[in-house]
Amino acid sequence: MVEISFNSTTGNTTLYIYAFSADDSKAITDAVLKVSEKLVNSLSESSRQQMTRVASMQVERAEARLQSVRSEIRRLRSEEKIIDPKQLSALDFSLTQKLESELQGARTRLNTALQSVSNDAPQVVVLKRTIKGLENQLGILKEKMLLPDDSENPNKPTKAGRVNEEGNIPGVLTKFEDLTVQLEFSTQAYTTALAAFETSLTEAQKQDRYFAVFVSPVRPEIALYPMRLLDTFISLLVLMAVWLLAQFFYRSFKDHAI
Repeated sequence: MVEISFNSTTGNTTLYIYAFSADDSKAITDAVLKVSEKLVNSLSESSRQQMTRVASMQVERAEARLQSVRSEIRRLRSEEKIIDPKQLSALDFSLTQKLESELQGARTRLNTALQSVSNDAPQVVVLKRTIKGLENQLGILKEKMLLPDDSENPNKPTKAGRVNEEGNIPGVLTKFEDLTVQLEFSTQAYTTALAAFETSLTEAQKQDRYFAVFVSPVRPEIALYPMRLLDTFISLLVLMAVWLLAQFFYRSFKDHAI
């Protein structure tokens, strides 16, 4: 027999096991406690996993997206052979200003020289070649710093290409800016998912159920049952009552028979 009593004030549960021997009662009590502890731990773990499963899936998705954006940035840097396209753009802009200044100076020197020498003079020829070289370099830099014109075929995809080859800086810079925005958004989403996961873990730990034994079961030293004296006394009372009833019925039949 198993008897369980719960104290609502203290929240403690008391377990009583009745068996035919002391060893059986101790063995049954240990088995019941072992199964109860396993059941409580299983329910607590299942509840905790249910609360954290959704948050864990969100963290995994955010982490996968963040890794994908980072891989795309590394691939683009490897293809374009640059680390920071903004610095490269600033460098090319500074070089363009320098070439324009040199070109303006060369044109000024050419105009000044033409006022005193002929058009076929050696210094004039050198200045013209210098001006032509500066114009070619300046044209290449400006072409790299301009986006391609897709007005004729707007559905044609824009290819950035390599900055040092056939590509243009704005196209590469646009790609890097798009990936940078995606990286910032993915990082923020990943941080938010981690915070939500930590919050879920905290809430799950607050709702954990623990199985604790305050008083360990012990082998009974004396048998409470059967109560031999009480049972013997009750048996005597019952037998006496039966004897009295038998005597009453016997005397009643005997008196009627006379």
